[in-house]
Amino acid sequence: MAAMSKYQCMVCGHVYDPAVGDPTRGIAPGTAFEDLCALSLVDIIVGPPSTFSGWASFVGGVPKVEIESAAEQLDMAAAFVTEF
Repeated sequence: MAAMSKYQCMVCGHVYDPAVGDPTRGIAPGTAFEDLCALSLVDIIVGPPSTFSGWASFVGGVPKVEIESAAEQLDMAAAFVTEF
């Protein structure tokens, strides 16, 4: 398998390495950056706060709802579009 490129966030400086993923945010090793970009094409983003969901919200103008656990009750009124 060819090596995948690393990507650095221009806002916070975080480097995403697809070979490693982002285990702290539940992103499995081998997840291509392009898969993360697909988030910007959905109607609403639901998940924990992260640079990637924030970026997808900003780029796609997509509202997101931040939750800390799967057991948390969704509050759709709390949805917002990320602004940088």
